Amino acid sequence: AAPPAPPPKKPAARKEAPPAPPAPAVPDGPIAFDGLTNTLSNNYANDVDRADAQCKGKRVRVKGRIDHIGERDGVLVLGYSAMRDSSRPLEATVVFAFPKGTPATEVGVKPGQIAVIEGTCRGRVEDGAPRASGQTYHVRIEGCKLVSVENETR
Repeated sequence: AAPPAPPPKKPAARKEAPPAPPAPAVPDGPIAFDGLTNTLSNNYANDVDRADAQCKGKRVRVKGRIDHIGERDGVLVLGYSAMRDSSRPLEATVVFAFPKGTPATEVGVKPGQIAVIEGTCRGRVEDGAPRASGQTYHVRIEGCKLVSVENETR
């Protein structure tokens, strides 16, 4: 008698990349970029590879005008806009995401104030929102904490 046929092989399971770990609130180590929101935005517009090499996945400290304050999925989000239409800011070009559950009242920033914020740079994030410059992305900083805020608004 012939030996029994082996059981049918199961198709190999597809291996999916594990999800990226959440950004720490503010990582230890040196600050890779300490400058203005406009400079960070321009660095990414001019040479994304160079900007990523300097900043992506690293601790950054950024100073700039806060143009947008909102919440997405329980995450406080502040935004800086490099472009303005008359007197109102357009889509954010740098977005600061605070740890989930951080209330806006705890951060205490108002639109138009100048703030210094630290967090982990996640680089350029495509969001599909058209901007006057033709860009469809923003630079995202996660796990943010407010370092300081100037009282006067601009």
